[in-house]
Amino acid sequence: MSCTTCSGIFEAKPVLTSDEDIQKYREQLDKLNSDGMLPDLEKQLQYKVYSIKAGGFCGHKSIVLSSNDIHFVTVELGFCEKNGETHVSPVTRALAKTNQSKLKYHGKVKKTGNQLIDSALDVMKKFGSYNKLCRNCHDYCRMLLEANGLSDE
Repeated sequence: MSCTTCSGIFEAKPVLTSDEDIQKYREQLDKLNSDGMLPDLEKQLQYKVYSIKAGGFCGHKSIVLSSNDIHFVTVELGFCEKNGETHVSPVTRALAKTNQSKLKYHGKVKKTGNQLIDSALDVMKKFGSYNKLCRNCHDYCRMLLEANGLSDE
């Protein structure tokens, strides 16, 4: 099973929710944690919430979180191939320092990292199928911001 972000994908089926599929996302988080990019996910902290958009028409959009203004991680709508079908999939990764100047600030939330992870997964489950023109990564970001009491304005 390989995962990518939305460049080149036109349609995808809803996220797979088996323990095995969600474990792939947890492995991304474990890697970020071992790289020192995540705070204690059990601790309630104040997170700054941003978005970032790639250039061009319909450029990929992601939510970005930071609890310390040093480490920034993305929360993204991605895709996985499984059994010959493309599905929506959660993706998280470290944001390159060169991209930090492109962030759009949306506000702060006081939660545990695990609450934010659960929120991202819940929104992805509600998101349903992906279509590049009418239900895409921009919609996912808007839904995730709203689920955390923030606006995309």
